[in-house]
Amino acid sequence: MWAVVFYETDSGKIPVKQFLDGLNQSERARVVMDVNEYLDEQVKDPKFREEYEKLQPEYEFRSALIGARLREKLTQAQLAERMGLKQSAIARLESGRQMPTLTTLLKLTEVLGVAFTVTPGGKVTMKPHRAA
Repeated sequence: MWAVVFYETDSGKIPVKQFLDGLNQSERARVVMDVNEYLDEQVKDPKFREEYEKLQPEYEFRSALIGARLREKLTQAQLAERMGLKQSAIARLESGRQMPTLTTLLKLTEVLGVAFTVTPGGKVTMKPHRAA
């Protein structure tokens, strides 16, 4: 199921993606800064912080996966082809709509030439295990 998030403008509501696509680089940087400031404020609430920290390993994995794919200069479609999957499967992994199975993780490590490490605190790191 897809959810379209709308942004309220002076001329009405538009999808967030359309809004972001219309910004120049410095305007996008300001939006990201605003999101970071918002999160900094929200994590002061103990309940928010607890829920946010529960999700941190998932965010860390997605970031590591995207970083590994980009390091190999692969598109989602190219990675999917090498893994015998559809591009949409990679998109679901990178967006967090689907968590990987152990089989998928093993394929990712082989295709991307990386090792994912998860520590007890939920930190996920990715290191190359072959020459890049």
